[in-house]
This record gives sequence, structure tokens and C-alpha cells, in this order.
Amino acid sequence: EGRRSHKAAVKAVTKDAVLLWEKFRSDKKLTAEDRARHADAALSALKGQLVARCMDAKTSRVTQAAIKCAGDDARKEAFEELLPHLAELAKGRHGHFVVKRVLDYLERHDGKALDKALRRKTAFLLRQQYSADVVDHLYHLVSATRRREMLLELFGKEFVVFGDEAARGVSEGEGEAAREAVLPRLLAKASGA
Repeated sequence: EGRRSHKAAVKAVTKDAVLLWEKFRSDKKLTAEDRARHADAALSALKGQLVARCMDAKTSRVTQAAIKCAGDDARKEAFEELLPHLAELAKGRHGHFVVKRVLDYLERHDGKALDKALRRKTAFLLRQQYSADVVDHLYHLVSATRRREMLLELFGKEFVVFGDEAARGVSEGEGEAAREAVLPRLLAKASGA
């Protein structure tokens, strides 16, 4: 009985959010203020359940459109709910689209939040089908310094050894010596010895 009532509640929330989405999506004559008001209402209807609802196809589309059109206050509340769960959402079939929309917004408005959004999770996320797309999207949004950190996180010591010596302040001879010392170990590791 509890399951039925929960399903009914989820269905009602989804229906309300989709109706609000249809109002601000389909009416081309709607002013920006009215569109933002409907988008704010859609986000407030999903409030508290936003992470779980982003895994659903319909409400994922609603959330993407609402984030795009909502006012700053409603968008900020939605981000506060979503940001701690970005890695989890990035793995979802429908959730990763919401994460990409959030990253696009953060890239334009909040560089610090973008920088720490998925920090230290690159290798983990690249193992998943949908989250690999999110990592690729993030890679193209961040600065060159953050890209290098992502590569270091992904490849570890091997990237440092075979990376650009000039960027690390290492002379050509020292870089060559370091490569020669590590190369046998890496080859042994690759061959399974």
C-alpha cells in the first residue's frame, strides 16, 4: 500500500512539472518573465525530489528546460540540491543531460563551482558510459590548468613522466633519463609480468 501511494505521489509531481513545462516550452508568445515564472514553478514542484526525478526521462527534460529558463533564485536552489550529487547523476541515462546543462551554466557564471564540481572523479566517471560524455564535456569547458589536472588524475605518474618537460621546468636530458628509468617498469606492467 505504501508503494502505491508513493508511486501516486511521484506521478502527481511529474504530471504537475510536465504541465508547467508545456506552458513555458510551447507558447512562443510568452514573455521572458512569464517563462521564468513557469520554470520557477516547475523547479519548485520538483524541489526535494530533484535528484531522483532527474533520472526519469520526462522530468529530466523538464529540469533541463527549467534550469535554462528559470530565475536566478530558483536556479540557485536547484543547484544547491544537485551539486552534491553530480557524479551520481552523471552516471544516469537521463541524468547526465542535466549535469551537462548545469556545467554549461556554471562555466558562464560560477567558475569556482565548476572547478570543484567533479574534481578527483575523472577516472571513476570515465568508466561509465554516460558519465564519460560528461567528462568530455567538462574537459572542453575548463581552463588549460584544470585540463592538465584532469590528465594527471587520470594517468597519474605515467603522464608526469611522459608529459611536457618544458612545462615542468625539466631539461631535455633529465626528462630522457627519467623516461629510461621508468620505461622498463611500465613495459613489465603492461605485459603482465
